Amino acid sequence: MTLSFFTDTKLEDFDMGYDATDTSEIQSTFRAPVHSLSPAKSLKNVSCIRTKIGQLEQKTHRQELAFENYEKFEPFKMTMEKYSDKKAFDLKKMIESVVEINKKTMKQFENEIEAVRNEHAKVGNDIRNLQGQLTYVTECVAQLQTQVFGNYGNLDDSKLFHKESSKYGILSANEQLKS
Repeated sequence: MTLSFFTDTKLEDFDMGYDATDTSEIQSTFRAPVHSLSPAKSLKNVSCIRTKIGQLEQKTHRQELAFENYEKFEPFKMTMEKYSDKKAFDLKKMIESVVEINKKTMKQFENEIEAVRNEHAKVGNDIRNLQGQLTYVTECVAQLQTQVFGNYGNLDDSKLFHKESSKYGILSANEQLKS
C-alpha cells in the first residue's frame, strides 16, 4: 500500500457506528486473509483493530495502575490488620481483666454485707440482752426498795421479774447457782 491510498480515502469510508467492544468482526477478519479483502474493508478493519488495540492498551494501563496501587497499599493493609488484631486482643484481655476485678470486688462486697448483717444481728441480740438485764436490775432495785422501806405486801413483783427474765433468757442469781 502506498501513501496515496490513505490520502484517497474519504470520511465516508469509515464506519462511524462501529462498536469497538464487538469482537465478532475482528475474529472474522482474522479468519480471512488480508489480501482477499477490498482496500476499503481492509482499511476499516485496520482502523478498527487499531482502535481496539488502543482501547485495550488504555484498559491494561488502568488495570496496571490499579494493581500497582493495590500492591503499594498491601503492606500498609497487612500492618493495619496486625495492629487492629493486636488492639482487639488487648481490648479483649483488658475487658476480661476488668470483669475479673469486678467479680472479686463484688464478692468482697457481698462478704462485707454478710459480715455487717451478722454484726447487726449480734448487736440486736446484745441490745435485747442488755434490755433484759436492765429490766432485771430495775426489778431487783425495786424489790430491794420494797424490802428496805417495808412494803412487803407487794410480792407479785418477783413473779413479774421471773416472767420477764425468762423472756429475755436472763437467769437470776439463784437460778444460776442451781444450774
